[in-house]
Amino acid sequence: LLHVKLESTREQLDTKCKQTEILDATNFDLERELAQQRRDNERERQRIKELSDLCEKTRKQCLEIEHEYEAFRLKQFETH
Repeated sequence: LLHVKLESTREQLDTKCKQTEILDATNFDLERELAQQRRDNERERQRIKELSDLCEKTRKQCLEIEHEYEAFRLKQFETH
């Protein structure tokens, strides 16, 4: 009877070990995927910052051009 109980316990432990190995492997894969997503997110964040900076620079240039044009038109109006 003790032998049967020992064998049953050994089988349960084997099953739990296999389940743990599967979970460990899955966890490893998920951690690797998460790390990749974090790297991708950081690249995207950098790209968004670059584009935002470019938008701001373009907006400022546009305002400068508008002011220069207004000054030009004002001078033109004053000379005529």
